[in-house]
Amino acid sequence: MKKKKRLAVIIVIVFLIIGGLFKISYSEVVYEAIGGYKDFTFGMTYDEVKSILLDKLFPAEDQGEPLTYYTFRDYFLYDSVDVYFGFYDNLLKRVWIVFSNPHSPDEWTDLFQKYQAAFLAKYGPITKSYMPKSEDRQFTIGQLIKMGRKMWYAEWDDNYGKLWMVLAGSEGEIYFYIYFDSKDLQNIPGVQSGLQF
Repeated sequence: MKKKKRLAVIIVIVFLIIGGLFKISYSEVVYEAIGGYKDFTFGMTYDEVKSILLDKLFPAEDQGEPLTYYTFRDYFLYDSVDVYFGFYDNLLKRVWIVFSNPHSPDEWTDLFQKYQAAFLAKYGPITKSYMPKSEDRQFTIGQLIKMGRKMWYAEWDDNYGKLWMVLAGSEGEIYFYIYFDSKDLQNIPGVQSGLQF
């Protein structure tokens, strides 16, 4: 009987620790995600974001959108990334994470699965997704993505915005992006938030 009580106490403690680490919340996915990334929130001004980053923020190349982007290099779950902050009317509307480490095609799919599993554990069920299937036994999913024949997509929506991630390829290159978009981003002409299938 003592072993069962001890086991029950250990299980409860483990769940409390995990819950505390992940701040499990299913109602405000994007709010939690942005708030969990260096305490940024949508609607912050450029100066507020820059003050958190201690002058590590630099103007980024024009992306052909109405948003103005600034970038800096960082680590996200131990992976080297370029982080882009998208501002509209001087207010933060998007955080865009671009993975920059070179990986083999199969390592890219493993990386996508790592982040998808982390977001599933933290935010719950996916709102919309597209998972490629390999009909061609000659190539892996990663190789097909690299050839531009497949892509992988997952999205979480809430009242605050959208978290979406895409693994795609073209011309022998693979790209892995994670976007945290403000809900009002969809009202800005010329800005794409999420993918349509």
